[in-house]
Amino acid sequence: MSKEIKPIKTAVEKQPGSNVEVKVTLAWADVASYKDAVMLSIQKDYEADGFRKGNVPIATIEKNVSASLVNEMMAEEALNDIYPTILKDNNIDALGRPEVIFTKLAVDNDVECTIKTAVYPEFTLPDYKKISKSVVKEVTEPDEGFAATDEEVTQAFKELQHMRAHQEMHKEGGHDEHDHNHAPIDEKDYPEVNEAFAGSFGFEDLEKMRAKVRENLAKEKEQKHSEKKRLAIVEKVIEETTIDIPQSIIDTELDQMVARMKHDIQMMGMQFDDYLVHLKKTEAELRTDYTPDAIKRAKLNFIVEKLALSENLKPSDEETEKEIQKIMEAYPDADRTSATMYITTTLTNQKVFDFLEKSAN
Repeated sequence: MSKEIKPIKTAVEKQPGSNVEVKVTLAWADVASYKDAVMLSIQKDYEADGFRKGNVPIATIEKNVSASLVNEMMAEEALNDIYPTILKDNNIDALGRPEVIFTKLAVDNDVECTIKTAVYPEFTLPDYKKISKSVVKEVTEPDEGFAATDEEVTQAFKELQHMRAHQEMHKEGGHDEHDHNHAPIDEKDYPEVNEAFAGSFGFEDLEKMRAKVRENLAKEKEQKHSEKKRLAIVEKVIEETTIDIPQSIIDTELDQMVARMKHDIQMMGMQFDDYLVHLKKTEAELRTDYTPDAIKRAKLNFIVEKLALSENLKPSDEETEKEIQKIMEAYPDADRTSATMYITTTLTNQKVFDFLEKSAN
């Protein structure tokens, strides 16, 4: 239940690492005005002999519940209501959940508390257009261009032959389904590259298949070169940007990195603890090793967000909806809100990277 209350006093002090400490004083009368709401909240789950859950009289609850607990709950409710106003009035761009410590909480006395929160880092973007131009000059295109060589086309066909041979061997039951991916196949087992081979991939004839393979190889080489340029540009922009990253943001990145690693290891049929033993490291040591990458990831996120805002780079509603529909069709049980956040971030990143690459021209 939101109430219109204001703090008696607020003092904001900037802290290292893009954090702020806010000392707030609230009037006891304002805090006490939350008592009815707090008691009803307690009543919902309260149980006592002779009463059904949720139907214990408030008077009975008051006799059995700690007064200090009720006071603390009232103070928390009051602070929850007033926190957005404190942020707005003091121009605090908070990140994540705040840490709250009540330093004075007594009946009929002003309530005092300290709020610690990470804030959006203040930083200046470097001259990213200039960086793009200088980096691209260093990442030159190969002298031979991106056209696929005959040797590359031949190798691509060998890989397709290998794949078909594998599939045929598996169909014939030549290997157990669990080890067919590692079964040795000799080139003598490869199917012949002829019109029938091309037809098995949906091509009208071998000439058209060969032309398509050559075209795809060229596109792949060009795409890899483009990615190389983008990576070099991004790395340089990160290097030349000074940002004081809040520790809470670094910790969040580390949590995600470790969680992803645990998932990947489990997918390979291994236990994470066994993997740590193999590495001769603890999870804490692993997090320490990953910290530089976590900081880099966090810096990139802030840079992309600020650059996207500066250059008004954002996906259209149509672009976003199209990609969301793809996810929802592939994963009907996916959470639409999470999918929207993921797609918006992905498309925004793509537009920023496209912009940086084009800025070099």
